[in-house]
Amino acid sequence: MGYEILHHTEKDELEKVVRNYLERGWSLQGGVAVGVKNGNSEAYFQAVSKN
Repeated sequence: MGYEILHHTEKDELEKVVRNYLERGWSLQGGVAVGVKNGNSEAYFQAVSKN
C-alpha cells in the first residue's frame, strides 16, 4: 500500500494531477482537497493511496 500527498498552488491544477492519479488506480484519502493560505500565497493538498 502506498500513500502520496499531492500539492499545488492552484486548485485547478491540483485537480488535474489528482485526476491523473485516479485514472492510474489510486484512491482519494480524506475527501476534499485542503487549502492553506499563508499571507498572499495558497497551497492545496490532497492525499491519495494505492493498494
